[in-house]
Amino acid sequence: MDKNKELSFEVEKEFEVPVKELYKAWIDPKSLKQWWKPMGNLLTKVENDVTPGGSVLYEAGVEGEEPILLIKGKYEKVIDDELLVYSWNFNLPKNAVEDSLYKLEVKFSETSNGSRIHVNQKNLMDEEALVVHREGWEKGLQDLKSYLSSKS
Repeated sequence: MDKNKELSFEVEKEFEVPVKELYKAWIDPKSLKQWWKPMGNLLTKVENDVTPGGSVLYEAGVEGEEPILLIKGKYEKVIDDELLVYSWNFNLPKNAVEDSLYKLEVKFSETSNGSRIHVNQKNLMDEEALVVHREGWEKGLQDLKSYLSSKS
């Protein structure tokens, strides 16, 4: 595999809620803990300073135990209700795997029936990682849709 070739993928989903509600569900710690289960794990800690240069921290696993998954990043660009660009550093502390340094670009837009989210994840190492992450985001966005539907 050519290390210089950047692997990325994009997923998107439409929602029957206003874009402000979709954006809030994406960034609000209480909301995130309700719908997002990375690799099937509960979010046990969420810190989200949604400002340029602000930090992202997600810990997932079992409440009261060391995290199974740790995600850290920094916001590079923030346009409320429209765009988030941030680093996405993926660490599995209990597994001997190399940390992954991804970049996420998440766009929020209005549609005639509500809103749409478009996720672009960049800097994947290989095709296997691409497939696993794409499947994870597709499931995550479906879980987000279920969460938002249950609120209305």
